[in-house]
Amino acid sequence: MNVAFVAVAIAVFGAACDRDSPTSPGEHEIETEPTVDAEAGKEVFERLCITCHGPGAPPEENLTGVTQRIDYAEFDQIMDEGKGTMPAWKSVNEHQRRNIWEFLDTYEIE
Repeated sequence: MNVAFVAVAIAVFGAACDRDSPTSPGEHEIETEPTVDAEAGKEVFERLCITCHGPGAPPEENLTGVTQRIDYAEFDQIMDEGKGTMPAWKSVNEHQRRNIWEFLDTYEIE
């Protein structure tokens, strides 16, 4: 018997017997939002933001309490468009932004 024929027969038979399983990976999986992680946000903040918004920052660039002054939508818009001398950060994806926002909720310049 031809090996290729046997392999095709097994694949067809297996697919026919397994009708309840997804036909493509993830088809029946429930999509969930990635977990927001303040520690991951801190890492991104320290890599990209701390130069301007860290210790020694002028008052207008101090982000202590920013999550009480603006909402996430405004933060997201600032990240997209920039503000004042701050450039846009379109390269920072949505998940990274949510992580930064979570970190900023507890951020204080010492």
